[in-house]
Amino acid sequence: MRIEGAIMASLKFERAVYLISARILMRPEDAPKTSFIETMNILKGLYLTDRAFAALNDSDGVVDDTVGLTPDAASITNHDLGDVVYISDFREDSENNQTILLITRGDTSISSPAFVHSKERAVRIAKPRKDEAPGHSCHVIFSHEPDKSGGHRVTIEKVANVSRTLVTRFLNSLLRSEARRAGKVFERNLGKPGRVKFHESIEFAHHPGQSLEKDIHDGRVTSITLIARNNEFAGPDDYVRVKKVKRDLALSIDYERDPKRILKWIHDWLPGFAREEKYDEVQFHIEGLNGGKGSASPTFALDKLEAASTLYARTAIIKGFEKPLEQCESECNPEVIKKMQEVHANDENWKS
Repeated sequence: MRIEGAIMASLKFERAVYLISARILMRPEDAPKTSFIETMNILKGLYLTDRAFAALNDSDGVVDDTVGLTPDAASITNHDLGDVVYISDFREDSENNQTILLITRGDTSISSPAFVHSKERAVRIAKPRKDEAPGHSCHVIFSHEPDKSGGHRVTIEKVANVSRTLVTRFLNSLLRSEARRAGKVFERNLGKPGRVKFHESIEFAHHPGQSLEKDIHDGRVTSITLIARNNEFAGPDDYVRVKKVKRDLALSIDYERDPKRILKWIHDWLPGFAREEKYDEVQFHIEGLNGGKGSASPTFALDKLEAASTLYARTAIIKGFEKPLEQCESECNPEVIKKMQEVHANDENWKS
């Protein structure tokens, strides 16, 4: 085994796409039902009025009193508007019966990008201007029609700093906020009768059928990354606490084609080493799935690593782009959308 440093970066010609199933739930459950299209139209209305916006706190939680406001209105709430998330593009594809979102996140905790001039041995740091923050964006595609299970297919572009959890929190916070603003209530006749407030909620579920144990047998483990997310560090000359330091360690294993030895190594050695070195998550990078065309990168909390049969979200790889991809877009990228729609439409990707 050899140990290498790991880095999270957006690739220029390749992206991973999560395959998710979504349903519309009502809160409370006995509230009148809202259709999937009606829920998408709520998000559309927020986007068109520049209110599909929220500030984020240090733990990536949505700041409630900024949700559903315009950026100008949110600026008077005394929250830092460098750490934000918003819908930067909203499109409807009537031919494919889909809603397409581009969700953008600004994050002031990220270091400024650096560019190296190898001949001059020089480094240039691209500092953000006033009111700017490093940004990332991800495309999300919703199918309007349900599949046989009753869920709606959703594909989410896997991008650093715009996680599935953040997407879920943000969209549902918009729906809650808009329901409050619109004064949505219904008359409850059963139980404790009276007028009750309600709102819509999008429930995202991992596409079923994928497990670490199964994929290690079916595919090829290319590397394993140990992740420490909760470190706090103060440099020797700086007494100011630095938050949100993320420490990664990539393990490249020699017996990548022997699933039995890998699983034994995972159970017998990896947890002890990770705990001793104070890591709290493990991510597996597996290729050669779905007939050699698919891949997966499931992440497990260290205390749940032993549950190798745990289900996780399926991913597909899209690549072969004609133009380089950026880590943040101002509007939907047609090439990304086209390739995500191909993943979306391929029934083989959705078989359990």
